Amino acid sequence: MSESRRSLTGADLRGVLLGGRYRLEALVGAGATAQVYAALDLRLRRRVAVKVVHASAPDDDQRARLMQEALVGASLSHPNLTPVLDLGEEALAPDDARLYVVMLLLEGETLRQVILGGAIGWRRALALVQHLLAGLGALHRAGVIHRDLKPENCLVIRQGGR
Repeated sequence: MSESRRSLTGADLRGVLLGGRYRLEALVGAGATAQVYAALDLRLRRRVAVKVVHASAPDDDQRARLMQEALVGASLSHPNLTPVLDLGEEALAPDDARLYVVMLLLEGETLRQVILGGAIGWRRALALVQHLLAGLGALHRAGVIHRDLKPENCLVIRQGGR
């Protein structure tokens, strides 16, 4: 079996090729249901983030919900949401099919890292909450409920020196 077609059931997916175009390079985050990798889109020659759902995570209803949420996410354009670029499923065996969601790769810190970094002034705290609520509002207007909202899943990026 080639490097890109090895079993995806292992913890380390670096080097795996998904959808014939997304080469997973480095693990950037992991949770109860998925791992997020920095990856290279070989077709467009750009770096992306790829969220790969664990093989044991979704049942059929969860799988359908995840796919629907990714499709809705792809239709949204909001400055406080990470853009969804692609959605796929990689079947390496009948019992090992993985959903994956390709997103824009953003550089920043998690809200947890910002909080642990020390005191946050009230103006910055207010701005962070406003950005968070604006993104959640956009999701809710589209009928999506974020099912895993926590500081580790909120990315704080700096734009324009802010």
